[in-house]
Amino acid sequence: MKVSIQDFQNKETGYTQEHDIDGMHIEIMRIEEGVNVFVQNIEAKVDAQCDKCLKKYKHHVRVSEAERIFYFKKPPHYDMEADQADIFMADMKHQEIDLTEMLRQEILLHFPTSQVCSKSCKGLCLKCGADLNERTCGCDTSDTSQKLLSGLRDLIR
Repeated sequence: MKVSIQDFQNKETGYTQEHDIDGMHIEIMRIEEGVNVFVQNIEAKVDAQCDKCLKKYKHHVRVSEAERIFYFKKPPHYDMEADQADIFMADMKHQEIDLTEMLRQEILLHFPTSQVCSKSCKGLCLKCGADLNERTCGCDTSDTSQKLLSGLRDLIR
């Protein structure tokens, strides 16, 4: 997602523009080094796979707000290899900023570590692999939890 900053290079510090794009509110403010970008209401549907039943599903990610600085020139402390993922540069040739990487990073940061298709997901049978959301398999799993942790018990002794 590219946003024009054509008016910003010659403006004073504090000059601000606001945009509403795809349900997001974007505020761009001129600062000494470039522009500060503040985005609210980031939403995305991401392909995911349930950790319990292994089915694919769409996960809705919401990010309330995110903020980054887009520099007009490389900052003096900039190290190309160390800072590449942390520094955002404005495209001064085309007078625009590309918010794609900023939004991608925020969505990844807000993606859950455990991906479950629903709170009621029963997962797969530990013995036969049947999807317990679709049917019961009749396997005896009463002692399975004891076996799963038996290796840890041996380490403690």
